[in-house]
Amino acid sequence: MKELAGNIFEFLSSHNYENVISKKGLSNGNKAIFVSMMSFLLKLLDPMFNVDLNMATEDDIIRLLKMMGYSYSLPKNFFAAMGAPNNWTLCLHIINWIIEIIHYYEEVYNFIIHRCLCSQTNTKDKDPKNPGEKSDNEVLNEYVQKKFLMGPDSLEIEGPNELTER
Repeated sequence: MKELAGNIFEFLSSHNYENVISKKGLSNGNKAIFVSMMSFLLKLLDPMFNVDLNMATEDDIIRLLKMMGYSYSLPKNFFAAMGAPNNWTLCLHIINWIIEIIHYYEEVYNFIIHRCLCSQTNTKDKDPKNPGEKSDNEVLNEYVQKKFLMGPDSLEIEGPNELTER
């Protein structure tokens, strides 16, 4: 648990977590600390995330975790006794799981940026066997222009799970 708390502390520190926290403080926590960390991390994932988790019920948080793909079930008394050693360890694992998602998105973002920057200075990404093929950068630029710079999205929601192309 010390290693887990240390990893979380390092991540929060390196991402300008707004609350004061220590490695030792992460060894025994409570619902307020968990909710604060979770809110901070969810805003890193989605800056538009605007839900006050302090007001969220146990079911709301469980539903949110399931929507994010968290596949483990939580014990019924999880939120009531969040500061208990076994439950707090589970809280740290949940926070660490969200941090792993953020690391993944950071890596993907950095890869895409690197790919775009390299393809701007390097035309080797075109297939020499197919000179008419577009480079990765050209494809990305066209997509961004069509999707974001040319008016509304080209998809409409017809029903609860139906998307149609215009």
